[in-house]
Amino acid sequence: MKGIGQTLVARSSRVPNSLARCSSSEGGPFAGKQFPTWLSGLTWRSVSISAGAVAASATFGDLTCQALEASKQASSTNSVGASDVCSESSGAPGASNVAWADGPMGFFTLWDGARTARMAGVSSLTGAAGLVWFLFLESRLPGKGLRLVLLKTGATACYALGVGLPTTFTLVTLLRPEGSISAVRAKIGEDLLPTWAAGLFYWPFVCVFTFSCVSTAMRAPVNSVFGTVWQVYLSHRTNLGSASSFVE
Repeated sequence: MKGIGQTLVARSSRVPNSLARCSSSEGGPFAGKQFPTWLSGLTWRSVSISAGAVAASATFGDLTCQALEASKQASSTNSVGASDVCSESSGAPGASNVAWADGPMGFFTLWDGARTARMAGVSSLTGAAGLVWFLFLESRLPGKGLRLVLLKTGATACYALGVGLPTTFTLVTLLRPEGSISAVRAKIGEDLLPTWAAGLFYWPFVCVFTFSCVSTAMRAPVNSVFGTVWQVYLSHRTNLGSASSFVE
């Protein structure tokens, strides 16, 4: 009877297959606690790298976008009628002519630091969320075979449409001084599908590369590098009048 009792106690104390005690020499938000095993890759270091890289990408992209906008306004003969390159105005109409007359550094007299801060802050959150998404996706579809890569690419496109872009639009819009729920609805209704559709010509190729060649923990930081290129490119295309919207 003693042996049977010990066996029952041992079985009852086992952790279900779907859960495990996450542990890491670096520690993390889930270290030492019972959570799904795929969260074991969520350490303070991995979260900091992903959040920081995406925030830096957004910062550089927003600065470039504002610089292109100021450059266009400076070269326009009618600044009042010039349309914004980005989704926010970076200064009063006509002011950029004065700033750029002092050289490129004059741009900083028009720089909207609050807008850049909003972009960086929101992007740090979406960067951390992206790491969680990549860890979860890899736990469900492990491997680097062609079929698996294509499935993960399609799933990530759905994540961008249902979570990534709506979250960015919502938080950035609400953080503006004039932000409101009605403004969020208008922003998502007007820009979500066009922005997502435009990304389909770029991001699937990036995802195929990252899912094939990059480790799970580094996929969000690597994607942020391509994200910077994408933001600058889309800003430039909008500046030429060949794109209908731009993600702030």
